[in-house]
Amino acid sequence: MYYIDLNDKQKSFIYSKCSVKHIKDVGSRSIMYKRLNINADFINTFVTNFNEKFLYEPYVENSESYYSWEYDIIYVPFKYADMVNKLLNITNEDIIRKRF
Repeated sequence: MYYIDLNDKQKSFIYSKCSVKHIKDVGSRSIMYKRLNINADFINTFVTNFNEKFLYEPYVENSESYYSWEYDIIYVPFKYADMVNKLLNITNEDIIRKRF
């Protein structure tokens, strides 16, 4: 899983060319991190636009606090891989590949 911060120019281009899945999730960090990994563990995907809010801490001893997470999962089609790599200055093809 990769997280990439996008500026406005990058965001507008990528959101227009790629598939974007907006996720809203609530729970403990450990559970939400597992779900985030499941959603973003595909070829040519990365996470961006991550926001976390603290909701509350349970009174029960040894239990995790609850948070609200919002983030976008971006899937880059193979035909746009070169353009997105250039736009993001990525040289590691493990993140966004041209083909299998």
